[in-house]
Amino acid sequence: MQVGQQDWQLAAMVCKTFWNFSEGAPDANYIAFFGEQESEELLVTLEQYLQLGTALEAEASLDFAVWQDEFSNVGRHLLKRLTAN
Repeated sequence: MQVGQQDWQLAAMVCKTFWNFSEGAPDANYIAFFGEQESEELLVTLEQYLQLGTALEAEASLDFAVWQDEFSNVGRHLLKRLTAN
């Protein structure tokens, strides 16, 4: 289990940091801005974390509320930004 899966607030803060950092990306080329390998790893991680919400909801996990309130929105926005190219 990765750290973000244990602390959704921390995962959301990291996403917000990446979002703010990437505001200055030239020509909105976020993949080049972060680096190709790093972007691919970030995309895979975001997709995995966003899919976990479905499992948390199905299990009626208390983590689901934190996942939904803290992480899901910012995670989706960052994923959308990275895949917009």
